[in-house]
Amino acid sequence: TLDGHGQRDKHDIVLLPYLSMIGANEPPDADTVESDDSRMIRNQLVDKIGKSTMDLLVDLFASPPGSPNIRASVAHGLFNGHLQNELSIANEHRRNDQTGQYIIHPKQQLHDMTCALIAVLDLLASIEMSNHKRENTENNHVALPLKNYRPIFSYSAKLVREIDNVIHVMSPLYAMITENKNQMFQTTESSQSELQRNVSKALKSFATELETLKASRARIFQACDQDTSHDEYSINIIASDCGAVSLLFAEISSAVQKYVDQIVNAIEELESCEQRPSSRRRKQINRLLSVAQVHLDFYSFTTFCALLFVERRFVPISELEYPGLKEDELFLAVKRSRMVVSTFSKAKMMDRALKAVDNYSKGKAVKAIAKAISDERHHTSQ
Repeated sequence: TLDGHGQRDKHDIVLLPYLSMIGANEPPDADTVESDDSRMIRNQLVDKIGKSTMDLLVDLFASPPGSPNIRASVAHGLFNGHLQNELSIANEHRRNDQTGQYIIHPKQQLHDMTCALIAVLDLLASIEMSNHKRENTENNHVALPLKNYRPIFSYSAKLVREIDNVIHVMSPLYAMITENKNQMFQTTESSQSELQRNVSKALKSFATELETLKASRARIFQACDQDTSHDEYSINIIASDCGAVSLLFAEISSAVQKYVDQIVNAIEELESCEQRPSSRRRKQINRLLSVAQVHLDFYSFTTFCALLFVERRFVPISELEYPGLKEDELFLAVKRSRMVVSTFSKAKMMDRALKAVDNYSKGKAVKAIAKAISDERHHTSQ
């Protein structure tokens, strides 16, 4: 394959489910797909080696940035650097023994890539042998060498992992505040600032239950669970356009984990028998715990906005929970959520963090989503 966007019509990546036939004069058949400016033919390699093997090959050789993309490592020179390093080590640390051999200590990354290449060659050879046995066996029941591998580094797999992680991280926060009803988190309005009271009141209509987040996750996971490489490819094209929302999930996970750790450490300080915190420190801890419900309501709502954004792209319109929400409202809500999550989680002054959330709750797109949630609750309760 050649590099560069300008070369895109001169090459194919053989791991794609469809290969281009630009300028082809052959009549279309069952394996051909027509587009506006080209004709695509079904890649028979996909059917021959099976979906699990294709998933492994795509992970190793055609995965997105940040993944173990061996093809990119070789094409862009990283592999060359490892080879030069190995030759340098062999030259400097050669140790002759009675057999005339010498010891090399290759870098782990080069070792891993080499092992992956050898494993893939062995796997493909085993598939060819399995196909040969199948053709010469009466019942045609010969197991393929790899059957249960699922993609790990594809766009959809990484998005699903971010969704799973944010709900996993938020569960302890729900347990601390919602289920246990810990008295440490209960504060009277008289002890709150006016800004905190306003923010708490505004976020009450935004609060999203953990089961609601899990239900949305289940719908997305079901849409992403595809049985064929061609369907998997279509899902990955959609997921590749969800980079901003994937980052939002990661930022929420990081912020929630940070706050949960602060809560755990603060409670340990208060309950410690060895050294009691000073009065000033107790005030700081009480302030930290007093905004726990604000944290839960804000982060649960921003998570739900992100899930709705993903659902709109993966789930059929007939199965959407809130079909009346507009695309631009969801996009703007995700954009604003990223900005405010960053401010809220990193602000050193609590008032600045609360003010950011207060302004966030007054946004047009955010209010539209909150209204849709409120209307759905009202409809369900009737």
